[in-house]
Amino acid sequence: MDKQLVTRDGAVIAYQILGQTNKEVVLFLHGNSQNHHYFIKQKQRFSQQFKTIWLDTRDHGRSTNPQETLTFEMIVEDLHELVVREHITKLSMVGFSDGANVALLFAKYYPSYVKKLVLISPNVTVAGIKAFQRYKTELLLKVLRGLCLKKWARRVQLSLTDTGLSKDDLQQFTFPILLVQGERDVIYAGHLEKVAEQLSHAKLEIVNYTGHSVPFLRPRWFNERVLSFLNETTSVHIEKREL
Repeated sequence: MDKQLVTRDGAVIAYQILGQTNKEVVLFLHGNSQNHHYFIKQKQRFSQQFKTIWLDTRDHGRSTNPQETLTFEMIVEDLHELVVREHITKLSMVGFSDGANVALLFAKYYPSYVKKLVLISPNVTVAGIKAFQRYKTELLLKVLRGLCLKKWARRVQLSLTDTGLSKDDLQQFTFPILLVQGERDVIYAGHLEKVAEQLSHAKLEIVNYTGHSVPFLRPRWFNERVLSFLNETTSVHIEKREL
């Protein structure tokens, strides 16, 4: 079912709900300059077991942004308005890249809503992005600003923004978290290892011979592993695995 949410500041957030209404809710968050179709290889599989929500975040896809800026906090507030509108009291979130950053911030501001998090290659700080990737992104931002492509520039600027999450923030999370990273990711491996160490109920899994986009490049493994995690009923502890 295709739906739209008009936020308090007039943004239109486009989203889709699939699956049975009586199932647990799983919300998917795409990465920077993408839309919900990024998860095309997950839609059918996850919607068979859960009520799933697939949205285009503010300024992405079919969603709009009436503001001159774009921040993670804006997207978090859009999500909060959405879960209130849909009468959701508990949900799990699957976030890729910037979407994983958004999921972490949502968990900081609205922890009572969160059951589990699946975070694929978040960069909690810009320093977590490999230097060459940062250089390319900064160069792209200069080009976009020079061409006055404001919408694209807002998106790219967001990818060069720290989340502001502190060690204390991360240590407050008490729900299970699965961290996933490609061995050849644009995020430093050591960065996510440090993030995992600060989370009291986290697993970090590194997928061999794979880059940044694990859900798209390794969909069979990703789907089965994440479904298993979402269906687990036991508590988890910090663990690092290479696959």
